[in-house]
Amino acid sequence: NWGFARLGAKHFEESIGEMKHAEMLIDRIIFLEGTPEISRYDVIRVGTSVKEQFEYDLELETSGVNAYNAAIALCIEANDGGSRELMERILVDSEEHVDWLEAQLELIETLGLENYLITQVGEEAEAG
Repeated sequence: NWGFARLGAKHFEESIGEMKHAEMLIDRIIFLEGTPEISRYDVIRVGTSVKEQFEYDLELETSGVNAYNAAIALCIEANDGGSRELMERILVDSEEHVDWLEAQLELIETLGLENYLITQVGEEAEAG
């Protein structure tokens, strides 16, 4: 806890969204009589600063956007409308997160890190 309540609330909101995405994907895999492989993870890099965290998160989200686009193409090829619709919903959420991360990095560049962080000290209820 670095004391940046607004960022903490935003990260909490994003983590809940990611958990919901995982749950929907697992449910879809099970519906299709597959076995989810939830023990396989990519390398998770933890930044030592807010800017570094945003940069790592942006890389991960951009990779996710590429993966969802590829999955959508496979769903179209397989004529799997249900999975395609799910991937498209998750893709939109991921694209919105990419946009938010890019905006935060631009703010850091424009304002400077210290000034940006001052804007993130507010109450959790003000996050969004």
